[in-house]
Amino acid sequence: MSNKVLRKLDYWQSILGLSEYRVIVSRVSPLQITHHDEKTGGDFIGVVLDEKSREIWIITTRSLQEEDIVHELLHIREPKMDHGEVVLETESLIFSRNQMHLEFLSLQKER
Repeated sequence: MSNKVLRKLDYWQSILGLSEYRVIVSRVSPLQITHHDEKTGGDFIGVVLDEKSREIWIITTRSLQEEDIVHELLHIREPKMDHGEVVLETESLIFSRNQMHLEFLSLQKER
């Protein structure tokens, strides 16, 4: 896993209040995934919480993007949210973070 992905994992764990958990990313072959219709293959990202060991497992068939990280961690942070709500909250959090970053850069240019 790249340093960039590790930094994003650390950042979003902190923002979402999940820093006390160890996050493990497990990359698997698409052929190891069986979907609800019993077909194998294709993209997959899922998350499992092991409360006893304080571990969050992200299982994926592809490289993680920032949106994937936020989305999967939100499923852990807010388990009662349905998938649509998680998608909207993911977009909102990333947009807000990007806005803060742009404001910071703007302030730096003014100095």
